[in-house]
Amino acid sequence: MKNYIKILIALSIIPLLIVSTTTAYAAGDAFQSQTAINTIKDYHSKPDMELVPNAAGEVDLIIVWYTALHDYGNGLVGVEGSTETYSSVEEVCVKVELQKKTGASWITVKTWNTVEFNKNEAYCFKSATVDKGYEYRVKGTHYAEDGSLMEMQTSYTNPYFIN
Repeated sequence: MKNYIKILIALSIIPLLIVSTTTAYAAGDAFQSQTAINTIKDYHSKPDMELVPNAAGEVDLIIVWYTALHDYGNGLVGVEGSTETYSSVEEVCVKVELQKKTGASWITVKTWNTVEFNKNEAYCFKSATVDKGYEYRVKGTHYAEDGSLMEMQTSYTNPYFIN
């Protein structure tokens, strides 16, 4: 009889675990599919890539890099960044910093990064709740390394007031 009760309890808990997992996953997808009130983006690409090292040994690894700030309203923002390379590299990284203007200075309030190995893109998208009534921007640091070659780029969105 005790084994029967244990089996019955286990069978009743499993569907609850499945439903709660599915609900949490769907909530994450729902946020990324929401339409932003406004998006501020700093996008860069290179029309002419230097694929062969020049006299200084410099070569272009990064072909596209950008950061974006998405305003979803009520103090909810999305922070996005990407680094794309011409081809797969040993390491590609994007670091995004959400910055708040305080007086004349920009203060980093949150930082995220994504590092990928033997790929051609690192992508990061995170959400945060911020204080209303301030200007915010996103700073991106974009990095790629392949053997002895490396490249770093920086991007900044324009300031955006959250009300």
